[in-house]
Amino acid sequence: MLSLDRRRAFGPWFFIAIAAYIALYFNDVSYIFMDEQGDALATFAMAGSMGMVTYIMPLFAALPFSTAFCADWNSGFAHHAAMRSGNGRYLLSKALACFFSGGLATALGTAVFIGMLNLKFPQSGDILANYVTVDPFTHVLNLGAPKGLLLYYGGVVAMQFLAGGCWAMMALAFSAFCPNVLLTLCIPLAAYRLSLELYYWFEPPYWLNLPLLQDCMVELSYRDTLLAGLGVFGGLSLIMGVLFAARAGRRLRYG
Repeated sequence: MLSLDRRRAFGPWFFIAIAAYIALYFNDVSYIFMDEQGDALATFAMAGSMGMVTYIMPLFAALPFSTAFCADWNSGFAHHAAMRSGNGRYLLSKALACFFSGGLATALGTAVFIGMLNLKFPQSGDILANYVTVDPFTHVLNLGAPKGLLLYYGGVVAMQFLAGGCWAMMALAFSAFCPNVLLTLCIPLAAYRLSLELYYWFEPPYWLNLPLLQDCMVELSYRDTLLAGLGVFGGLSLIMGVLFAARAGRRLRYG
């Protein structure tokens, strides 16, 4: 079952999500990228903070596989697959494929965009020195190029993976309650907005602001930011996986 879901998860929609994510990055900073001179780090920062990438990212995370249970349930394939592999194996396969495809789609999209920026523009030492003061997360750039840059970009890509996997799992969990493809794809966008509203209503610690944590801008050190991402996005992904297994398992048992 896992091999089948792996082929489905990393099929055409996976690559469409990556390409669309890269295209959105470029759209946000196209006016800079067309210039002969620029700075990769500054351009990447602008793409994340001034464009639409961060708002639409949950949708791209959900595209590769979050609607898989919808397709299986609506076609009647879910019961046959679960009978052959067992309910537990079927549900675990769906959750793992969803998390990794969603996380990798956004992480690889970000990594490719970073690579293209650095091929296009040289890194300015002045810009690097100024950018270090923006947020505690960026203090890792004090290590200089290339080590500091590799750590910084690597941390951003890792956070994109964790966040993308989490948004994808939210969509998958919803699909077990309402196996509608369009609604399932919309849920990560709604959850993103709801997380902002809940943050302003209850004012929890800053690192619980999911959109800012996704962008590594929660005023924590490099290590603490990544630990917060692992704990928050990883914990939410696990909760979503349990919800999916409970509800989808009930559907499979009682039809």
